This record gives sequence, structure tokens and C-alpha cells, in this order.
Amino acid sequence: MSGALAALARLASGTGVTVLVGMLSFVLAYAVLERALPFSLTRELGQKRNPAVGVLMLSLAIGLALIAAATARPPAP
Repeated sequence: MSGALAALARLASGTGVTVLVGMLSFVLAYAVLERALPFSLTRELGQKRNPAVGVLMLSLAIGLALIAAATARPPAP
């Protein structure tokens, strides 16, 4: 039983690290886009409710999720 519990703990810690790296990369990408674009993402999303900016952020989130999913795979035996 302790072997299964150790494997579960190892899996949970690896998942936690992957989630943390994914969230940090999304925040970093948002900050880079906020500085690089000629308009404010926060104002366009929050006040103006611009759907084009929403689609841009959705594509960023999906892209980062695909990258995180590819890196979260366990190594092949």
C-alpha cells in the first residue's frame, strides 16, 4: 500500500509543478502582451468587452495548455 501511496504523491507533486509553471507562463505572457500591444488588454477586456481581444487571450490560453499537456506526459519506459 505504501508503494501506491508514494506513487500517488509523486504524481500529485509533478502535477502541481506543471500547474504552477503553466499559470506562471500565462501571467508572464499576459504581462508581455500588455506591454507589447499598443492598447491595454485589461481595459479592452474589462471595460470595452472587446470580443477580438477575448479570442486572442483564449488562443493564448489554449496554446499554453497544449504546451503544458505535452510536457506533462510521463517519460516513455
